[in-house]
Amino acid sequence: MINYLKYRFKNLLNNNKKRLGELYIAHSKTNYNKIKNIRDAEIKIFSQFGEDGIINFLLHKLNIKNNISFVEIGTGDYEEANTRFLSETMISRGLLIDKIQELKFIEKRDFFWKNDIYYCQKSITSKNINNILKQYGFINNFNLLSIDVDGNDYWILEKIDISNCDLVIAEYNPIFGANLSLTVPDEDHFNRDNYNKIFYGSSLLAMINLMNSKNFFFIGSNKACNNAFFVNKKKGDLFVDIEIEKNEKYVDFKFRELKKNTPSENQIKNLLKKIENYTIYDLDKKQLTKIMSIKSKLFDV
Repeated sequence: MINYLKYRFKNLLNNNKKRLGELYIAHSKTNYNKIKNIRDAEIKIFSQFGEDGIINFLLHKLNIKNNISFVEIGTGDYEEANTRFLSETMISRGLLIDKIQELKFIEKRDFFWKNDIYYCQKSITSKNINNILKQYGFINNFNLLSIDVDGNDYWILEKIDISNCDLVIAEYNPIFGANLSLTVPDEDHFNRDNYNKIFYGSSLLAMINLMNSKNFFFIGSNKACNNAFFVNKKKGDLFVDIEIEKNEKYVDFKFRELKKNTPSENQIKNLLKKIENYTIYDLDKKQLTKIMSIKSKLFDV
C-alpha cells in the first residue's frame, strides 16, 4: 500500500510538472522568432539545467512537432533527463540507457505505456554501444541523440552512426578549456569517482571536431557550459539566423564545487592543479599526455 501511494504521489507531481512545462513552452514559442542565441530558449522542466527549452526550440526549427524517435545514453533514473519532457508530451519512440537499477521504475510511469519506450540497464562502452542499439532496433533511425555518461562520451559517440539524426546533445567538460582537442582515455570501466570528479569526458573542441567529421555543426551550449548542441548540416539552412559565439564563451563554466559561481583565475589554477597528474588523450597529436604539460594552454591563466 505504501509503495502504491508513493507511486501515485510521484505521478501526481510529475503530471503537475508536465502541465507547467507545457505552459512555459507554449509561452516561449511566442518569442521563438526573436531568439538568436539558443541559450535564450532555456527552460528547465525535467532536464538538469535549461535543456528542455533549448531542445523544444531546436525541434521547432527542425519542424519536428509531434512524432519523435530518440536515444538517450546516461539517463540516470530518468527523473531528470534531456528527453523526459519529450516522452511526456510527444508521441515518442525512445531508447534509454543507463546501468543503474532504478531505471526500471519507468515502467510505472504513464509515458512508458503510452509510448514506445525501451530501456537498457548496462554500462555503455565504445565496444558495446552498437550491439545495444542493434538489439533494440535503434540503428541510425532516430531524430535525436543525447549522451551524458561522465566519462567516455567522445569514444562512444565516435562509434554511433548518426547520419540520419537531426539533433545531438553531447556533454563536454569545460575544465578542459576551448583551445585543445582532448578526451579521457577510452577505458571500458571509466568512473569519474575514481579520479577527482572534475576529470571526465572531453573538451568542447574535441566534440566539435568529431561532430564536424560526422557532418554536424555546433549551434551552441547551455548556460552551464556542459552540454553542446549539434545539428545535421543537411538542415543548416533552417538555422542561418542563430548566432554562434567563440568557443571561449562556452567554457565559462560553473561547478557545484564552486557553489555555482563562475571561477576566478586563481580558482581555475587550483582546479587544474587537482587534475594535473592525470593522463589525457590529445586527439590532434594522437598521444597520451599529462594535464600538467598542457594546462597553460587550456585557459589564458
